[in-house]
Amino acid sequence: MKLTTRKLVLMALFVAVAVSLNYLLIYIPNVKLFNFVIFTSGYLLGVWEGAIVGTMAMFIYTTFNPYNLGMFPPLPLVAAQVFSMATMGVVGGLVFKFRLLNFSKFSAYLLMASLAIVFTLFYDLLTTLSSAFLFGKLLPTLIAGIPFTLVSLISNTIVFMVLTPLLPKLQHMLASSDQLIVNGE
Repeated sequence: MKLTTRKLVLMALFVAVAVSLNYLLIYIPNVKLFNFVIFTSGYLLGVWEGAIVGTMAMFIYTTFNPYNLGMFPPLPLVAAQVFSMATMGVVGGLVFKFRLLNFSKFSAYLLMASLAIVFTLFYDLLTTLSSAFLFGKLLPTLIAGIPFTLVSLISNTIVFMVLTPLLPKLQHMLASSDQLIVNGE
């Protein structure tokens, strides 16, 4: 992984966009663009860069979340959230590396919907398990989280499917800007 100044700036921009969008949508429970932004950072910048963006963005958001009421959130919950988003960035990078969206539009949409579902469940399961670890009540915590998980599943699936066509366009824009920089323009 070679971190150029340009790549560091792009990573910082992805972190800022992810955190800003999460704050913008904070009062709409479980409807977020955060996951897609983290996925996109990995897709456009690389596996490790996506992991770093996911880690930084989630750490910043979790640490400075107004719902924490000035308290640092419990470490197991922070670890679960950060690990989940770092993984999301890695997956974005792997999807690009293995050209998994270069098939038919239908298969691209199906893949993105599947990723949204799998990673929403992954995130919700890890965060629920960390909460159950803290409070000692796994089954009630799982049951209480079902409505929130359903909203997350539906909204993330829609976001990933609707925004999928942006990925090749963003990739083309980044490649074009690389050419401008190389050509000295």
